[in-house]
Amino acid sequence: MQRPTIDKVNRALEENEKRIEDSLKFEGVKPKKAPDFSKKEAPVKLNVAALKREKFLIDREDVEEQKRLEEMAMGLKDASEFNRWRSEMEQKDDIERLEHIQKKKIEMELAREEAILAQQRKE
Repeated sequence: MQRPTIDKVNRALEENEKRIEDSLKFEGVKPKKAPDFSKKEAPVKLNVAALKREKFLIDREDVEEQKRLEEMAMGLKDASEFNRWRSEMEQKDDIERLEHIQKKKIEMELAREEAILAQQRKE
């Protein structure tokens, strides 16, 4: 009779779990939502390195534009004609590739039908 029964053990475990659970419940201040930075621009401080990078990019674009203008002034053609020709060739290649795929599909279907007919004749 003096031995603890399973009910006492279970009750003790439940009390222990409840005490631990009560100690883990947090109340009080709720955290604020994070600000939406897509609507509000963050201030960016430009240092010397950032300014030098920006200047380098602008200078490089100017040099490329100047080079393109010099080539056009010397009578060389710009790349627009080549780009047009290349896009036409790519379209032509795509059409040929699709035609080849369709041809293969038709050939496979014909071969399948011939195999079915041959098998029927055999039986």
